[in-house]
Amino acid sequence: MEKYISVIEDTLDFFKAKFPNHNELLEAEYIKIPDEIVKEIMDIKDDFNVIGVNAIIPRLKLRLEDAIKEYEYSIEFHRNYKISTNHETEIVFLSVSAYFLLKRMMEVRWLPILISELSNQKTIIEPKKNYKILEDAVIYDRAFKKIIEILVNANLIDKETYILIDKRASAKGHFYSTIISLFEKGYFKRRPTTHEYREICRNTFKVEISKATADNHKTRAAGLPNIPPFTKND
Repeated sequence: MEKYISVIEDTLDFFKAKFPNHNELLEAEYIKIPDEIVKEIMDIKDDFNVIGVNAIIPRLKLRLEDAIKEYEYSIEFHRNYKISTNHETEIVFLSVSAYFLLKRMMEVRWLPILISELSNQKTIIEPKKNYKILEDAVIYDRAFKKIIEILVNANLIDKETYILIDKRASAKGHFYSTIISLFEKGYFKRRPTTHEYREICRNTFKVEISKATADNHKTRAAGLPNIPPFTKND
C-alpha cells in the first residue's frame, strides 16, 4: 500500500497549497481521507479475487473516465467562480465543492495505479476458510515466521509462547493495529474480517480484543513497529 499512500499524501499536500482558503473548513476531512481510500482499495482487491479481472477492470476504467470528467469540470468551476460576498454560507458551499474536487483528484491518480496492478495479476479464487489462528491467514509459512520475528523484536510477544506481553487496554489496541497492518504489507492471503482478526489475537497470542477496541483501531497509528512488505523472496 505504500505507493498508494504516497500518492494520496502528495495529492493532499498539492491540494492544500493550491486551495489554502479551504484548509480550515476541511481540516477534519483531511485526516479521514487516506484511511478511507486505503480501505476502498483493499475492498476492490477483495472483489477482484471473487469476480475476476474481466469483471473488475472494465468497471474501474469507467469509473476513471467519470472521475476525469468530473475533475476537469470541478477545476473549471473553481477557476471561474468569483466570491461575490464574504457570506459564510457561500464559503462553506465552496469548501464542499473543493472537497468533491479533492476526491476526484485522488481518484484520477490512484485508479490508474490500481488498474495497472490488477491487470497484471491472476485472480486467486480460493474456497472461503475462516481464519482462527495466524497460520490460517498467512500466505506462506515463511510469512508466519517473519511476523513472529517482527513481534518478538518489537517486544510485543514472548518468544517461546507468543503470548502478548503487555495486557493493558492501550497496549491491546496498539497490538491489534499492528496485526491489522500485516494485510497491507502482503502477509495474508486475503483481508481477514474483524471477527477473524479477533480470533487470531485470541488463539495465537492469547489476548482478548473487545469489539470496541477492534472498531476503533487505527491502521496508521503512531508508534507501530516497522513492518517491511513481505515478498516471495523473504
